[in-house]
Amino acid sequence: MEEHRKMLLNLRKNPSNQQIFVVKSLRKVFGQENVGCNDWNILDNKMEVDIPIYSLRIAVEWDGEHWHNEIKGVKKRDKIKNKLLQNKGWSVIRVSSPSHSFQSKHHIEERTNILIGVISQIIERQGKSI
Repeated sequence: MEEHRKMLLNLRKNPSNQQIFVVKSLRKVFGQENVGCNDWNILDNKMEVDIPIYSLRIAVEWDGEHWHNEIKGVKKRDKIKNKLLQNKGWSVIRVSSPSHSFQSKHHIEERTNILIGVISQIIERQGKSI
């Protein structure tokens, strides 16, 4: 568990390359100031939100398959985080990202486009506009 904690602290400072690509892509769509990265303030420094879209109150959690499927306790932590975010009025989108193999730029772009489609559906349900 200590190794997992060290990895989380490292990710707090250094998001994955996939996450950086997604953040940059979402900023092009939703605006630089509206999309954050590894924000700890939303949940009062208890847990980070991977990619918050502030103006829409949408939290994108970019979950590496290894950490979220194989490390004991992480799924429980994810459920707690989902609940905390929902209690604060945020919608949560979880994207499972393969961490055991190389992800081509094309593959990440495809996943990002699907993500933007899901965000658009949430916006539509909320009666908001981009």
